Amino acid sequence: MSSEIQEKTPPVGINHYADKFWNDLPEVRAYLCESATGDRNLWWIPYLKQRYAKVPFRRCLILACGNGRIERELFDVGVALEFDAFDYSDDYLDQARALQGNRPVTYFKSTFETLRLKKQYDLIINVAALHHCACLESLLERLANALQPDGLFVNWDYVGPNRNQYSAEHLHELMAFNNSFPARFMTKHPLQFGIDTFIRGDITEAVRAADVISTFEHFFEVVERRDLGGGIAYQLLWNNVEEFSKNDPEAKALLKQIIDHDRSQTKKRRVPTLFAFFIGSSRAAVTTLAEDANKYYRDRVEAELERQLEENARLSERVRQLEMEMDASMLQRFPVSSQETFFRKVLNFFKLC
Repeated sequence: MSSEIQEKTPPVGINHYADKFWNDLPEVRAYLCESATGDRNLWWIPYLKQRYAKVPFRRCLILACGNGRIERELFDVGVALEFDAFDYSDDYLDQARALQGNRPVTYFKSTFETLRLKKQYDLIINVAALHHCACLESLLERLANALQPDGLFVNWDYVGPNRNQYSAEHLHELMAFNNSFPARFMTKHPLQFGIDTFIRGDITEAVRAADVISTFEHFFEVVERRDLGGGIAYQLLWNNVEEFSKNDPEAKALLKQIIDHDRSQTKKRRVPTLFAFFIGSSRAAVTTLAEDANKYYRDRVEAELERQLEENARLSERVRQLEMEMDASMLQRFPVSSQETFFRKVLNFFKLC
């Protein structure tokens, strides 16, 4: 097995604050600010305050709050007046309460599966939580029903491949770029962990990350979305920030190169964006999961039928080209027109549904 995908210590364990991430570097944080808000010096929380919370939101729900950092910062800048926040970890909840001070936060223990909400909220915040959720549809439906008609649901999350299982092309790009670095900057960690490693460490890690945005769009109207990149820089800098933090000329030059390459390869879609900042609003009427699923699969059937029609059109053109060369009796073996008529009837049926 390649050393780049060997089984080692999982990238995320029980303590989600133990690792060093790319955004621990000021240059990366500026890159993320620019991607999210258009201003290298404007983080998403002050941006939220400036654009959407000139009058503070009344009541905010924080998903999987961890040690409470997000709600503390949101309250301190005046985004919302009151907060409810939950987590499944008693240790995290104890830390959050210890750091709460006089802030109006009500903490409670829950998992995504057991979460039942009796209140209505005009603001819901997800920071790196939904990519841990396996029951996305049921959770988002409950959150949609808890969001007030004029409310917002703000997200900053990992939305890359499930379990960080990058494609072969993506992994090759990471390996080639990493191998071009001076030895002191090369990551010593595997560029991809096997799924078994994730399950042994944190079974919820990136369990359905790739489905987060598409499922979100079933239940909320997307007000704005900003892709944040990370397809190159995130993995190469994960637990590999020490040498770059020294800020010597070589470190600064290479970090700029990494960020520029991340931006370029993301824009060209050579690598997927791994993170996104996106905001949703409440729909006028939240459709049921069954209705959304029906539309999703009907759209897939329509797309397949369209593909079939295009294929039949290409075949028809080929038959016409052969008509001058083949005996008319041979053409009877290619009943293309009858196939095309059938597919058009089926497609029209679905368009009426």
